[in-house]
Amino acid sequence: MGTPYIHTDESAVETVRVYRNDNDHDSYHDALISMAENLDDLDDHERGAYNHVMRNNALHHRLITTAKKQVTGWSVNLYWNDGSVEERTDAPDPEYMNEWITELEDERDNEL
Repeated sequence: MGTPYIHTDESAVETVRVYRNDNDHDSYHDALISMAENLDDLDDHERGAYNHVMRNNALHHRLITTAKKQVTGWSVNLYWNDGSVEERTDAPDPEYMNEWITELEDERDNEL
């Protein structure tokens, strides 16, 4: 046990999100359960985030009721020079987009 790590709501959520993704959990709820079961194995940063979430009822409720976001469909708006807007739905399929978003999240996590 090291020095406690002090989190804001935002940093605690980000830490739990990284933990969720690194440990292949489907939801924040699953990640928090896993963190509780492995509390002694968490680093100070993760333990501080877990404790922050568990002490903040509103934040805890928001996390356990928030599903992992998935793309189910999307469209693109094109804004032309004449001021008109065209909506196109001939975009890549949602599964491709989910994989692409996951890759972007992984790249961002690696940069941190």
